[in-house]
Amino acid sequence: MKWNLVVLFSLIWVPLSAQVCLVQIRSLMPQKETLDFASIAYKITSSDQWSGTYTNEKGIAELTLANGESYDIQVKYLGYQDKTLQWTCNNGNDLINIEMESSSFKIEEIVITEKFPAIVEKQDTTIFNVSEFATGNESKLKEILNRLPGLNVDRENNVTFNGEKVEQILVEKEKFFTGSSSMAVKFIPANAVEKVEVLQRYNNIKVLSGTAINDKLTINIQLKADKKKFVFGEGMAGTNASSRHQLHNSLFYFSPKFTSNNISDFSTGREAALSNEELTKVFGANTNEMDPKGNPEQYAEAKKLTTQLVPDQINDRSALLGHQQLKYKFKNNYAVEFIGLGAKNKDFSQKSSFTNFLNIESQQNTNNMANLLNKLGHVDLSFMTDPSANGYLLYNFNHTSNPNEVNQNQSNTFLNQSNELSENRQVNVYKNVHYLSYVQQIRDKFQWINNVKYSISKNRLKTITLAKGGLIPDIYIPENPLNIKNNLTDEQVSFYFLSRLNYKLNRQSNLNVYYRLTTTQSIFDGNLIQINSGQTNSETLLDQFTNDIRYQNELHITGIRYLITKKLWNLDAGIDGHRVLLSGNKLEKRDALYKIIPNIKFTNNINHFANVILSYTFNYDLPNVAQTSGGYLPINFNQFSVGSPSIRPEENHTVRIMLQRSKLKKGLSGSLALSFTRSLHPIIGNYTQEGNTIFQRFSNIDRPSNTFMATFMHMKMKGTDRMVNTLIGSYRTYGQTINGTTSDFYNYLISHQLSITKSWKDLEINLGNRFNVLGLPSSDIAKAPILNNDAHFSLSYYLSDQLNVSTDPRWVVVKSTHSNQNSFILDAKIKYSFRNEKYKLGLSGYNLTGQNIQNTASVSTIRSQVTSVNLFPRYVLFSLTYVY
Repeated sequence: MKWNLVVLFSLIWVPLSAQVCLVQIRSLMPQKETLDFASIAYKITSSDQWSGTYTNEKGIAELTLANGESYDIQVKYLGYQDKTLQWTCNNGNDLINIEMESSSFKIEEIVITEKFPAIVEKQDTTIFNVSEFATGNESKLKEILNRLPGLNVDRENNVTFNGEKVEQILVEKEKFFTGSSSMAVKFIPANAVEKVEVLQRYNNIKVLSGTAINDKLTINIQLKADKKKFVFGEGMAGTNASSRHQLHNSLFYFSPKFTSNNISDFSTGREAALSNEELTKVFGANTNEMDPKGNPEQYAEAKKLTTQLVPDQINDRSALLGHQQLKYKFKNNYAVEFIGLGAKNKDFSQKSSFTNFLNIESQQNTNNMANLLNKLGHVDLSFMTDPSANGYLLYNFNHTSNPNEVNQNQSNTFLNQSNELSENRQVNVYKNVHYLSYVQQIRDKFQWINNVKYSISKNRLKTITLAKGGLIPDIYIPENPLNIKNNLTDEQVSFYFLSRLNYKLNRQSNLNVYYRLTTTQSIFDGNLIQINSGQTNSETLLDQFTNDIRYQNELHITGIRYLITKKLWNLDAGIDGHRVLLSGNKLEKRDALYKIIPNIKFTNNINHFANVILSYTFNYDLPNVAQTSGGYLPINFNQFSVGSPSIRPEENHTVRIMLQRSKLKKGLSGSLALSFTRSLHPIIGNYTQEGNTIFQRFSNIDRPSNTFMATFMHMKMKGTDRMVNTLIGSYRTYGQTINGTTSDFYNYLISHQLSITKSWKDLEINLGNRFNVLGLPSSDIAKAPILNNDAHFSLSYYLSDQLNVSTDPRWVVVKSTHSNQNSFILDAKIKYSFRNEKYKLGLSGYNLTGQNIQNTASVSTIRSQVTSVNLFPRYVLFSLTYVY
C-alpha cells in the first residue's frame, strides 16, 4: 500500500514539475523591510508580450514560468528606482530578493484623476469600495454587507459570500470580538467602514500560509483614516412605564495595540442582547482547523436541519447579561486576551387547552406553565506569540459554569376531578479546558504542528416530580400522590493530542503525515427513588447504582495526506488508519477495531464557468450517548454503560458532489450539492442489574442508516436589490430497536426559503418566506407530514434623515394530521434621530394585533375538537438611544 501511494504521488507530481518552475519575487526596502503591492512585470526575453502582477502584503509575488525559458523581470515602486533582471528557469523553486534603492525624484503635487473602483478582484481577494454601494441610511455593518454583490447577512446574522459561510470578520486584520461574524455585523458602525475585503484563503499564522491548513473564508474591514483609533457603540434605555424595561450598552474601543469590547444588557422585553447561537459563536466549542479529521461539516449541516422546525415556546423573558473582552498586543507582537461573561435568563411560557368530547358532556381544561432559570458564567484566558514569526504558540484556558432550573406546573380538570403536576429539575454543569497549540517552521519547507487539549467536566442532575391524583391527559394517575426523585452525576475526563508534519513541495502542493489520539473516560452514579405516601410512608427503591459505572474509549488515527492547489483545480487526498479501543465498567479492554480508509476531495473549475467538488469522507462515531429506560421520566445522559452483547462504534461514509457557479460583476451565483451518508455498525448495549434494565441504547441492530441530502441555492443581485432562493431536501432510512422490537423507520425534510429585498431612495421592502414539509420518524409510509409556512414582510420608510418607520408583520401556519396552527404577530417601530445623529427616540410595539397563537385539532372519534392557546404579552416600548 505504501509503494502504491508513493507511485501515485510521483505520477501526479512529475508531470507538473517538468513543465513549470515557481519563482517568488520578494521586494525589499534598503532597511530590509518588505514592500507590499510593488508592481512586477515579466516576459520571455524573445517576446514582446508583457505580463504583470503585484507583491502581496508580505512583499512577495509568485510567478509560474516555463522551464528552460529566459525571462526579463522588472520591479517598480513609487519613490524607488526601477530594478530589472534576467532569469532562466531550471526545474526548481526559487526565491529572488530584490533590494530597491530610494529615488531622488520628488512629488510636488498629487492630482487624483480617477476614484478607487467599485470592485477590485485579484487572486483570492475581492475588495469593495463601500462608498459606491452605500446610500447613507445604513447604521451598522450588516446593512453595508447586504448591499455588496455576493455578500448576504440573514436574520440570524450569519454571513455568506456567494453561498459559502464566512468564518470570521477582522478589523484592520485583527479579530473583532473573537472574530464572530454575529458580533461584527450587529455593532460595527457603517460610517467607519471604508473598504470591505473578502479573503478566500486567509491564514493569520505565517508559518501555515500557503499550506491550506487553518485557511478560512474571511472578511477584513478597512476603516476610514480618522477611525483607526476610536470608540464606538450605543447605549439605550427603554420602558413602557409599567412592567417592561430595557437597558442596553455596547461600547467598543479599537486600536492597533489595544482593544476593549463590552456588551451589557437588562431586559424584561421579548429578546436578550445575545441569542444562544451568538453566545456559542463567541466562546462555544471550537473545531480544530489544524486537524485533518476534526471538522466534519456535513454532520453539522445535517444536525442543523433536524432542529430547523423547532418552534419557539418562550412567551416571555427577562435577561441580564455582561460580556467583556480585553486584548493587548506588546511591541514584539505577543498578545494576551481575556474574555469574561455572565448571564442570567428567565424564560416563561403559558399554554391553555380546551377539549370537547363527543360522547361525554364535559370539557377538559388544561393549563401548563413553565419557568426556566438559566445562569451562565465563563472565563477565557489566552496567550499568543507573534503569528508572523516562524514559530507560533497559543495557550488557552477556559472555565464554564452553567446551572439551570426548570419548574413546571400543569393543572387539569375533567369530570369534576382536578390534578396538578409539578416538576423541579436542577442541572449543574461545570467544565475546565486547557488547550495548547504550537506551530514551528523547520528550515524552509517543513511545518510541525502540535495540539494538546485536556478537559474535565461534571454534570449533576436532580429531578423531583409530584403528581396529585386525577387525570394527566392520556395518562391516568390514582388519587394517591406520587413523588419521584432522580439524583444523577456524570463526570468526564477527555484528552486530545495531535502531531502533524507538513512538507511544502512547492507553493501549490503539500504533503503531510499526522497522528491523533483522543481518549474519554466517564464515571456515572445515581439513583431513582419512588415515594407513594398513599400506601406507605417509606421510600420504595426502584433502581440504585451502588457502584460507579465507568466507560472509556480510545481512538487512534494515523494518516498521510497530499494537497495540491492550482488555478482551476485542487486535490486533497489521503489514507487514514483508525484503531478503536473500548472498555467497560471495570475498564477492561475490549477487542480493538482497525480500519484503513481513503479520503479524497477534488475541486475543478470547468473553463472558468463553475466549480465542481467531489468528496468522500469517513468518520467514526464513538459510543458516548445512552438513554435511561424504566422508571417514570426517561432522561438522556452523556454516558454509555456495559453489560451489552456487543459494543461497536458507528462508522459514517459520506459521498458528496457540489456544483458552484458565480458571476460576481453581474451579481449571479448558485450552487447545487448532493450528499449521501451511509452509517454502519451501530451500537447495541444496555446495563442490567437485578433484572431491571437501567440503560439501553435505542438503535438498530446491524441495519445501515442511509441519509440523502440535496441543497440548491440561487442568488441574484442588482445594485442594492437582491433575491436569495434556497431549496433543501433530506431523506433518512434506518432500523430501530425499542423494547426488544426492531422496526424500519424513515423521516424526511423539504425546506424552501425565499428572500427578496427591494430598495428605493427612501423605502426598503423585504419579503421572506420559509416553507417546510417534515415527515416524522415513522414506519408507516402513508402517515401525513407536518406542513409549516412562515412568512414575514418588513418595510422601512425614511421620512427624512432623522425619522424612519418600520413594520415587521409575521404570519405562521402549521398543519398536520393532529394539529392546525394559525398565528399573526405584528411588530412596528418608529425611530427619530436628532440632527446631530447622537440621539434617537424610539417607539416599538410587539404583538400589536393582540392575537395569540391558536391551535385546533381533531384527534380521534372520541374527541371532537382540541383548542390550544399560547399566551404572548402585548406592549409598547419607549426608548432613547445614544450613539457613541
